[in-house]
Amino acid sequence: MVLCAVATLVLERHATAADIAVLTNGFTIQHDHHMVMGSMTRLFFSTDDSSFTDVATDEIAGFEKELVLPNPTTRPHHRKARPRRRVLIPLPT
Repeated sequence: MVLCAVATLVLERHATAADIAVLTNGFTIQHDHHMVMGSMTRLFFSTDDSSFTDVATDEIAGFEKELVLPNPTTRPHHRKARPRRRVLIPLPT
C-alpha cells in the first residue's frame, strides 16, 4: 500500500500529460487543451493559446489523456537512453 502511494507521488512529479483528441476516422490529434465552440472544437497546441486548429465537434469521438513517463535513470556508460513510454488514460466525454 505504501509502495503504491510512493510510486504515485513519483509519477505525478516527473510525468507530463497532454490531451489526445480521438477522431471518428481513427486518427488522433495531440494537443495541450481544448475548447468547444458550438459546432467546432478548438484544439490548442500550446498553453498560451497562440497555436491552434479548429475541428468539427461531431468529428471528435472523444478525448484521452496521454501520460508521458520520464526515462528511467541509468548510468550513461552502461545503456543508451530509451524512448519515453506513453500511457493513454481515457477521459470522460
